[in-house]
Amino acid sequence: MLVGLLLLASSLHLLPANAWELFWPLVLIAIGVLFLAGVITRGGMHQTEQRDQAHAFSVFGGQRVISQSKQFRGASLTAFFGGVTLDLRQARLAPDGADVDVMTAFGGAQILVPAGWLVLFSGIPIFGSFEDRTSHTGDEAGPQLRIRGTAMFGGVEAKNSP
Repeated sequence: MLVGLLLLASSLHLLPANAWELFWPLVLIAIGVLFLAGVITRGGMHQTEQRDQAHAFSVFGGQRVISQSKQFRGASLTAFFGGVTLDLRQARLAPDGADVDVMTAFGGAQILVPAGWLVLFSGIPIFGSFEDRTSHTGDEAGPQLRIRGTAMFGGVEAKNSP
């Protein structure tokens, strides 16, 4: 949206002619600040979560989150030019199920679930894919893991083993 607004402002001559000379340096500075703030991680970062919600954001690297929650309720996974793995094999679903929101662009997300969980997919693959490689032994009336999101030039995969 920011790039679209800048293009619109430039075409309407609302920006000075040299504004584009500042665009990429400002983008690089913003990414650097996000790295320093810990919002963006690079490399193989592993973390174990006891909380009911898990979050992972990866750019040009990989991140692995292992949840040991007794009532897992959901997660937010984002991967740009990298990968995210959410390991739920040590977690238990909340009675009303859990929602995992996934956004991948030129990367991928892998969700590891224990055998017996019912996994439901919904989302928009744009030159990407959503793959369910789990064993379908879950009870239709029991808790469900709902995975939804967008996969642009990447993939989202759920399976029982790495």
